[in-house]
Amino acid sequence: MKLNNLFLYVGIQKTASSSIQETLFQNRDLLGENNFLYPKNWTKWHVSEIGALMYKEKEEERRNILHRANFTQLDRDNIINRLKEEIKVSNCENLILSAESIILYSSNGLKELKRIINEELSINKIKIVISTRNPIDFMNSFSQQLIKSSFKSSIEKLEERLHYKTQIIKFEEIFGKENIILYSFEEAKKNKNGIMGQFLEKINFPKDKIKEIKVYKQNEGISDISCDLIEYINQKEPFIVNNEISKNRKIGDTRLLHTLSGNKYVIEESEQKQICKEIIDDILWLKSNYNIDYTDMKYIQKPIIKFTNSNISEIEKIYLKLNKNIQNYIGKYFFDKLKKTKIYDIKSQIILRKILKTIKNQKGVDVGTI
Repeated sequence: MKLNNLFLYVGIQKTASSSIQETLFQNRDLLGENNFLYPKNWTKWHVSEIGALMYKEKEEERRNILHRANFTQLDRDNIINRLKEEIKVSNCENLILSAESIILYSSNGLKELKRIINEELSINKIKIVISTRNPIDFMNSFSQQLIKSSFKSSIEKLEERLHYKTQIIKFEEIFGKENIILYSFEEAKKNKNGIMGQFLEKINFPKDKIKEIKVYKQNEGISDISCDLIEYINQKEPFIVNNEISKNRKIGDTRLLHTLSGNKYVIEESEQKQICKEIIDDILWLKSNYNIDYTDMKYIQKPIIKFTNSNISEIEKIYLKLNKNIQNYIGKYFFDKLKKTKIYDIKSQIILRKILKTIKNQKGVDVGTI
């Protein structure tokens, strides 16, 4: 049986892409039994491998410093050969590759990727799978994800990923509009088998086997308190300095702060309106060309951050597990919050004082006069 069909999943981000990729990787044996190959010889998420294949030379900076690498021709050949070997011994007709961030890459890179798929992997049928998301929900989710990962969120970063027209037309021109499989995140959530079920149905995975797929959730959201605290730390000591990770920061050094409870994170309403104004052409194009309608957007008011008694025990549980640098910033954060609390907000004052006392009792840290 000759493998001759490729389903290339390109996101966009924040449409459960990470969960889909993790689920595909963890269920690769079951996928294989049903005529779908998800590579074992590549990483779980194929952004690094596909990114390497797309560029003969370094045409543009990799967008994420944590994944950046200067790939040589030898690296490229090795990546291709590993996949070739896996295809050679596979009995599957269908290959699934996934890299959500390549939707932002250049046309030249995509053309090179198509050439490799056609000429070096001898795969002629390529389907591009794309999922869109309501712009307001995307903004809030992606901004939260950037902060969670210790990167700075910005209107420019959010807007760039919502120019659906530019991104999708690029794939239409290179791979053919007839080869675009496009659906909305909102549609997928209504599927009786969930978001994963929607994806599998779109690539023609046997419907009677979908329930056997075990779903693995990834990238769960964090609260507004977690985001506010991480953002405070990043402002005081940025995670990235001169395109390198700061010497006083480490990958994952704020991960434990993800556990703090609070409201759902939302960007400023004025920012939502500003971005929507800039992408209105994309929204209208998407409705006209793919019948996905985001024209009736409802802006969300940003809630006021409110600390609760739960935050006291949450801080107590994680504080000593954090590195000293992060501990110090946490103390300063809550002390600053206390100083800025309205004089009549007695409840918040009491909670913040208890949090500061908890910190001081654990480590004897000087966080100011309580």
